[in-house]
Amino acid sequence: ILRIQEILQTDRAVREQWGDRQSERFLSGASSIPPWIEVLVMGALVRPAVPEAAWSAALMQVPAGTELATLAGDSDASPEYLGRSPALRGARDALFLDVRPGLLGVMAPGYRQDAGRWSRQMSSRADPEISPILLEVAQRPEHIVLAMDLQDMLDPTRVRSRLEADDTLAREPSTRIRIATQLLRIRGIEMAITVGETIDSTVTISFNDDLMRQPAVFHKIFNSVLADMGLGIDEFDTAEPVIDGKTFTIRTPLAEESLRRILSIIVPPPPARPLAEAEPEPAAEAVQTPPKAARSAPLVTPREASRQYLLAVNHIIDDLKAANARAKTYARTATWHDNFARKIVNLSTIGVDQELIAYGTSVAGKLRAIAASLRGQEIDVSAQQSNLTYSYHSHPAWWSFNVWGGVDWGYGGYEVESNLQQVRQRQAEVVAAGAKDRLGVWQQIDDERARVETAMRQRYGDDFPGK
Repeated sequence: ILRIQEILQTDRAVREQWGDRQSERFLSGASSIPPWIEVLVMGALVRPAVPEAAWSAALMQVPAGTELATLAGDSDASPEYLGRSPALRGARDALFLDVRPGLLGVMAPGYRQDAGRWSRQMSSRADPEISPILLEVAQRPEHIVLAMDLQDMLDPTRVRSRLEADDTLAREPSTRIRIATQLLRIRGIEMAITVGETIDSTVTISFNDDLMRQPAVFHKIFNSVLADMGLGIDEFDTAEPVIDGKTFTIRTPLAEESLRRILSIIVPPPPARPLAEAEPEPAAEAVQTPPKAARSAPLVTPREASRQYLLAVNHIIDDLKAANARAKTYARTATWHDNFARKIVNLSTIGVDQELIAYGTSVAGKLRAIAASLRGQEIDVSAQQSNLTYSYHSHPAWWSFNVWGGVDWGYGGYEVESNLQQVRQRQAEVVAAGAKDRLGVWQQIDDERARVETAMRQRYGDDFPGK
């Protein structure tokens, strides 16, 4: 849940002009969350035991009069009815639904039958079947709320294997067995974030039974899981853990860069082509008649499309660099590199200079190479040709979460109950040995950026790309 307008109306956001920055970044493509959305509520189906993409769906509270085409981008097809809602297919095969005035929906991948059933369900009076855990979290008032239902998700064998690899718990078998039993009774995890003069976060993990009074042990397990997934947040390391009955909680302020990392998992589908800024029209009377053909979004010139694309790629690079500069443990940031690479891949390339598209593709590939290196894969950097090759070794579980692109997951390449510790040690060795190569990749990105910007100024003028 993102209460975007509430965030942008806070004293800090107004003073620091977050709204203007977000609008500029959305128009350039660096941000795919439009600043004019009031509230964004999303859900996704996660199947962590198998590497398959999940569906995701969202509802967006928007200003009255906002059209489907504004979100779906240009479409040659006329809108149609799915269920009881006008629908348009947009970018990345997502389906956009006009649920009612001021409320738009989107489902990705855009399976027609699923979208039609969802539309009929929303228009019926019957209460939908929603996880009780997620229903509880949905009542929270914070600006940003992220939650996952973990009931019955954990595999007992893998839980025991992970705990046996812990140096402390390996010497305390009775404690290890009790903690394993309690972990298997997990209900869910939630993160609530409030933006004020500080960005305050609370992470709560709930269980079905009272927990052992060992907050430090649960804290270590929590951070270890995040590290294995490449989702490390430094502030979580130093937060004070608290156990109260059936809940484990940590509270900590977040740096703006950490907030951006967390929000990088939320990537709505981008417009199908670059859009010129336009005000939404006044609300029209809602009538159950065949919807009008989609009004094409205003086009921009190839020069402007190229300018927006270059600014977007460079904004994404700068955001990741700023986040990395604050990271105390760089090796735990693999997934963030993947997410930022995905942002670049998902940028609209319609009308964009081919040399810039090649630049964006190259940068995204290099960020993914860095992510691979941080997961324990060797990368070979050819400084002369700016080429990269990967050499697979091994890694524990990896996790790539993107609401609009699905959720990807893989268990590590090791035999359960045998060599997890050796795999982690080998991974740490490869990650440490690859530090110089990762610096080389970043240098290649910087060099390529400078070269492309020079070439574009020669092609489009000295004021290109501007700000």
